[in-house]
Amino acid sequence: MREVTLTLERADGPDFPFGTVTGRRWLVVVLSVVAALAAFLAVGYHFHGPFSVLVPTALFVAIPLAALAYATGGRVSGLFARVRWRDVRAMVGYGVLSILATIVAGYVAGPLVGWVPPNPIFDQIADAPPLWLATFYPRTALQLLGEELLTVLPFLALLHWLTARRARTRAIVLAWVASSVWFGLVHLPAYGWNVPMCVLVVGAARLVLTWSYIRTKNLWVSTGAHIAHDWLLLTPFVLAALYGAGHA
Repeated sequence: MREVTLTLERADGPDFPFGTVTGRRWLVVVLSVVAALAAFLAVGYHFHGPFSVLVPTALFVAIPLAALAYATGGRVSGLFARVRWRDVRAMVGYGVLSILATIVAGYVAGPLVGWVPPNPIFDQIADAPPLWLATFYPRTALQLLGEELLTVLPFLALLHWLTARRARTRAIVLAWVASSVWFGLVHLPAYGWNVPMCVLVVGAARLVLTWSYIRTKNLWVSTGAHIAHDWLLLTPFVLAALYGAGHA
C-alpha cells in the first residue's frame, strides 16, 4: 500500500500517473518542455503576422504533449481527469490562494526583492489592438495550460527519479520546490532578471498552483487555478483597455 501524506495529497485520491515510464523517456519529456519554451519565445518575439499570436502558444502546448504521448505510449489522458464541481471550487480557491501567496511573499521578501519593473503584459494590454484584446482570454487559457505542462511534467520526472532514492513525502516536497523554482526562473526576463522576485514571489504562487495538482492529480485543476489567478489580476486592465478603445 502506498504511503499517503496527510497534508499534500487527498487520502481518497488517485496516485500520480505514469509510474512505469522509464527515466530515459522522462528525459525526453523534460527536453521537450525546454524545446517548447524556446519555440514559444522564438516564434512569439521574432515572427509577425496574422498567426503570430496563435502559433507560438499552440507549439507551447503541442510539443510537450507529443513528447508525453511518445513516452507513455499514447496515455496522455493520465495527466487529466474528469472535472467535478469540487474541482471547479478548487480551481477558484487555489487561484485566490496563489494571489494571497504572492502578496505575502512580496511583503516578506520585499527587502531582498527591491525594485522590480512592471510585467510587460500590462503595457501590452494598454497598447493592444482590438484583435489582441479579442483573443486575450482563449489565448491566455491555452498559454496557461502550456505553463502547467512546463511545470508539472518536470515535477513528475523529478518525482520518478526521487522516489527511487527518498521517502515518498520527501520526494514530493523536493520535486515540488525544485519545479516551482524552475517556473520562477522562467519568468526572469519578465521581471528584469530579478532572481529574488522570480524565485520567492513568483515561486510562492507556483507552490500553491502545483499543490492543487498534487492534491487532485488533475492538470485541469491546476490549469483552472492558474487561469483564475491571472484573469482575476488582469481583467481590470483588459476592461480599462477596452473602455479606452471604445472612447478613443
